[in-house]
This record gives sequence, structure tokens and C-alpha cells, in this order.
Amino acid sequence: DARRPSQTTLASDPRKPSPTPARPTAMDAVKSVLGARDHYSVLGAPRDAAAADLRQRFLRTSVRVHPDKNDHPQATDAFRRVAEAWEVLGDTDKRRRYDTDLRRGGGGLPGSGDCPSSSGQRAESSMSAEAAFAAFAAAATAAFASGGASGEFAEVLLAAQALAHSRGGGGGGEAQMIAG
Repeated sequence: DARRPSQTTLASDPRKPSPTPARPTAMDAVKSVLGARDHYSVLGAPRDAAAADLRQRFLRTSVRVHPDKNDHPQATDAFRRVAEAWEVLGDTDKRRRYDTDLRRGGGGLPGSGDCPSSSGQRAESSMSAEAAFAAFAAAATAAFASGGASGEFAEVLLAAQALAHSRGGGGGGEAQMIAG
């Protein structure tokens, strides 16, 4: 009679890799973005994150909520919200002003552009869907051009490139500025 080790034994066995955490479902990803308290939370980033880390988190989150990949009815709203967060956090001056406002007790929720809402209510997105798609395409192109992607991020980057090109985006004009 062969005995099977218990799940507890398997999980604590140092020779066995720990299970990979489950990826968020389409609904979880959208709810997380739309329920975020500030731009950093939208991207799942700490406030002291480096610019390169913010770009990776922007692209990763964008791919998760991209309306061509996520069939949740509010995916476009979430995608625009992610692009708004990147528009602020991807620009050094806007990020500095945003961080100052957060330290002063600003609500951290987008009002218009890079200003947190003092009322604590989430305002309608001021970014058009077209501008969000353009920012995504430009950031994906810039990240791809900079190289150095490996592992899971390389997969995210390839997905981002494919989604950007499926929309006919290549990143120009306003999007280049947002890409940082």
C-alpha cells in the first residue's frame, strides 16, 4: 500500500517549486483597475518604483484589461484608466506633482489629467480610447526597442506588440510623448 504525501508535505518540500499564483480573471483584472485608489494601485506598483518597472507594469496591466483580449463589459474603461495612470507616472514632472499631492493628502483618484480628485469620487476618464490605444502602442514599441525583456515580461511584450498592431497603432504624435 503506497502512501501519498499530503498536500501540506508537498507544499513544504523545499525540493518542489512553489505553485505559480493564479493569474487574475478578466473580471478580477478589470475590477482591480477600476477600484484602485491611486495611479500606483492601478499598475500594482509601489510608490518608489523605477520608471522601467512602471513601464513593465503598465504594459502587463494593459494586456490584462485590453478590450481585444478581455471581454468584460468595462474593459475599455479599465484600459483607459491604466493609460491615464501611465500618462502621469510615466512623465517625471507629472509624477513629481502627483506624488506631492498624494503626500499632502490628495485623494489619489483621477479627476482630470494628472490631478487627484479631492472629493474622493472617481471622475469620468478624460482620456479617449484612441489616446489610450496610442499610448499603449507607443509604450510597447519603446519597450520592445529597448530590449532586455525576458521570461514572463517577454511574453507580455509580444502580446502587447500584437495587440498594438492589431489596432493599427504604431505610436506617433501624442503617444510618443506618453510613452516616455
